Amino acid sequence: GRILSGTSRPGAVGQAIAVGFPKKIHFAFDAESMRLASGWKGRFIDAQGTWFIRSAPPAEPLGDSVIQFPPGVPFAKLSASHNAWPAESAETLGYQFKGYRLDPSGIPTFLYHIDNGSRGAIQVEDTIRPNASGGLRRSLRVRGGNPSGVDQTLYFRVAAGENLHVAGDSVRNSAGLATNVSNSEAILDQAGYVLPVSTNDMTITVTYQW
Repeated sequence: GRILSGTSRPGAVGQAIAVGFPKKIHFAFDAESMRLASGWKGRFIDAQGTWFIRSAPPAEPLGDSVIQFPPGVPFAKLSASHNAWPAESAETLGYQFKGYRLDPSGIPTFLYHIDNGSRGAIQVEDTIRPNASGGLRRSLRVRGGNPSGVDQTLYFRVAAGENLHVAGDSVRNSAGLATNVSNSEAILDQAGYVLPVSTNDMTITVTYQW
């Protein structure tokens, strides 16, 4: 079955939750920044740490083909897509991690909120699992996505990194990570490959191959 382990993980700024699958495709989710931190293939981890002990020794992936995903929060309120992506911490930007729930097969959905001023909270349900092509498939349901700022739009950063460029139906960076998003409104701009969240209840599907 799937293995879920809370541990301090290289590539994750804060507290990581490592999730392993029988298909030998695994990932770590940073519960402090609410971001997908890393993915790898093969064996799972040598977990010296225990659940949610921030000072635990790092857990090293036992597999290979390790990919690091871009640092920073996944969503940001910007006045335009060419604005720089914010570098502040998730806490400063109003993020709150709300834990996770497991489906009957043991796959976690991570839950987090983003403060939205007078409109309450933007609610995100973030599910990551292996796909049929040896990568990861990520589904994010975003509710309450219209920012309280009149001149702002909520954006999801699909991809970032050096030498970001279009390659077929994906966007690829210099680390060899190819990212595809189901929504055609995504824009390759200063902040990276970003997608405006245009409705109050929107589902975003992303695939990652490396």
